Amino acid sequence: GELLSHIKFLSDDKRMGRFPGTQGSEEAIKYIINNLQSSNVLPAGTEGFLQPFEFVTGIKADNDTRLAIEGNNLRLNKDVIPMEFSSNGKFEGRIVFMGYGFAIDDSSTWNDYNGIDMKGKWALIIQGAPGGVHPHSKFRDHSSLRKKAMTAKDNNSLGVLFVNQNGDNDLTPLKHSPNSLSIGIPVLQIKREFANQLVSQKLNSLQIKLDEKRQSQTFSIDKQIIAEIKLKRETKLIPNVIGIIPGNDPEQKKEHIVLGAHFDHLGFGEEGSGSLLPGSNSIHNGADDNSSGTAALLELSSKLARNKNLLKRSVIVMGYNAEEEGLLGSQSVSYTHLRS
Repeated sequence: GELLSHIKFLSDDKRMGRFPGTQGSEEAIKYIINNLQSSNVLPAGTEGFLQPFEFVTGIKADNDTRLAIEGNNLRLNKDVIPMEFSSNGKFEGRIVFMGYGFAIDDSSTWNDYNGIDMKGKWALIIQGAPGGVHPHSKFRDHSSLRKKAMTAKDNNSLGVLFVNQNGDNDLTPLKHSPNSLSIGIPVLQIKREFANQLVSQKLNSLQIKLDEKRQSQTFSIDKQIIAEIKLKRETKLIPNVIGIIPGNDPEQKKEHIVLGAHFDHLGFGEEGSGSLLPGSNSIHNGADDNSSGTAALLELSSKLARNKNLLKRSVIVMGYNAEEEGLLGSQSVSYTHLRS
């Protein structure tokens, strides 16, 4: 009965999917704390039951962000947009057309970097893969933009310029996602018309050749690029919830058994949230991800606290936040303050 009651409260539409930092999340946090208090679980966070940590809520490019090709400035957000995992800084170098930017050596072999010295050079890379990226594509595991950018970095590239597939000239708006952490090199996307100028108006024919031959078409471009990137990440503090049931043995109570479950979910399932229907703009209730686990945590806490005289070791109970965004809550935990 109590388990179902917890699940119903946490996954109710009124909680709006418990996305970190929202009112629905705050209501879930208050509910968890109230239940821990009523079970006589003691607070063990850095601020009562709460252990706040920094959560990135958005990302934007400062107006000073710029890209100049041979002295010609491209317009920010119209001709060029940084990728969310780009690094900040000022970078200068020449360009190498890198095709699809693959370094594959599994069921097939396709290494665009083979024999190419990329030190101090930008890699101009076409997004996607021959035939498109679909579940049965043999290039699927090599086609994400982050994977391609990391491959460029691993091959000593100064930075990456991404360009869309033939027929698509729209830039993807800059938006925070779990992949927003910088990979250590600048990564930009530029409009296809500018990439086409870099390769002497041959981009379409180069892509056709890549798709047909499925082998490298790499060559150097004698043009200088200067980029200055200033990405700003917007943050807010959100908390984990931590309680403790002290043990009774004089020595063993210094040891801790940790019981945990995450209480956040996907909110309204926005793009980049991890929803199976991204952009559907409907409440993702998360009854089994992870209201059920949080309900079990609350019930276990209650039973253990009622029988705390039987406990030798101390038990930490933890509600993790921002699990859906990359296990952020559990990664931010420090038990240092509990050891004193």
